[in-house]
Amino acid sequence: MQGYLIDPKARSITEVTLGDHYEEINTAIGSRCFCVGCYLPEEDAVFVDDEGLLTDEPKDFFRVDPRVLGTNNPSPLCGRGVVLGADDEGNSVDAKITLEKLTEAVRWGLPAGQAEPVASCEFVSFDDPQSFIDALTKEGLL
Repeated sequence: MQGYLIDPKARSITEVTLGDHYEEINTAIGSRCFCVGCYLPEEDAVFVDDEGLLTDEPKDFFRVDPRVLGTNNPSPLCGRGVVLGADDEGNSVDAKITLEKLTEAVRWGLPAGQAEPVASCEFVSFDDPQSFIDALTKEGLL
């Protein structure tokens, strides 16, 4: 498959050839498991390290400007990414986007004034369903 490797550390986008096994995506981006960072027009997707924010290594970011491609995720993506296309059954195929269009849409680093994301979680227990609903309401989630 023909795709593109986005490397925010080198600030480069290069063409790559991958086989049809999903592990080749992990190898290309240096991950143990990957996820879709954002979808692009014409069924292309950017695959990124699903654990990219959890590493202790220095982090490099990129994002795909939604004003250029109309993407669904303007958020920064951590680490390297691979762009591939998809067929009607969801299998990975050659990317449909051109290198020129992808280069036009990719932005390096974090947006101005944005701090590096920090992964965190908090566990909360509730004694009854109403307490849970009250907490969601207080946070503006209901």
